[in-house]
Amino acid sequence: MDLTLDAGREILALTKALMTVTDIDHAVAWLVEYAAWETRWDHFLRHRSYPRAHTPRPAGIGEHQQWWYTHRELRKTRGLYRNLIRNKHLFTWIDPDLTAHSGPLPRTTSSLEGGPNRALKDLFRAHRGLPVEHARRAAEWKLNSLTATPADPWTLVRPEHRNPPRHPNVEHLDDQPLGPTMGTAFSWEDGNGLQHGWAGRSRR
Repeated sequence: MDLTLDAGREILALTKALMTVTDIDHAVAWLVEYAAWETRWDHFLRHRSYPRAHTPRPAGIGEHQQWWYTHRELRKTRGLYRNLIRNKHLFTWIDPDLTAHSGPLPRTTSSLEGGPNRALKDLFRAHRGLPVEHARRAAEWKLNSLTATPADPWTLVRPEHRNPPRHPNVEHLDDQPLGPTMGTAFSWEDGNGLQHGWAGRSRR
C-alpha cells in the first residue's frame, strides 16, 4: 500500500484506530468514518493504467492485459474491509449476539499462541510425517490433555482402532540387480567410445 498517497495514509490511520474500539458506539463511529473514506476516494480508486513501451508491467499483470487499476493495493485493502464488514467479522468480540450470555470476548487470539497453538506446533514438529488421520488423533489427544478436566485417553479409542485393517504383504523382488547399475554400464556419452591411437589421437 502506497503511504505517499493521502488515501493510503488515511486508511492506515483508520486501521490503527481499530485498536481504540471498545464498544458498539465506537464501532459504529469507526464504520461511519470508513464509509466516508470509501466515498471520498471512490473515483480515485477507479483510475486505470495502460501499457507503455519500454515500461515494465506490475507483477501479476498478464502480457496481453490491456489495462489495470492503478492503485491495486489500495483496492485490495478496500476489498478486505468490505468482506470483513459484510461478514460481520470486524467487531466480533463486541457483537451483542455473541456477548449477551458469555460476556465480553477477547479482542485477539493472542492468548492461544502460547497455549494450545504452541502445543500443537511442538507436537507436529516432533512427529513429522504423520498420516492425516493419525495427526488428527494426536491433536485430539493433545487438546484433551490441556483441558481443565481431561478425559481418560482410552475413551478416545474407537472399535476400529482396536482392530485396524491388515495391509497386504508386499512381495519384495530379489536384491540382485536385473541389469547394469549406475556407474557400471558402458556409455557413449562419457567419452569412452571407441578411440584409436594414443589417448584418442592417431600416432604419426
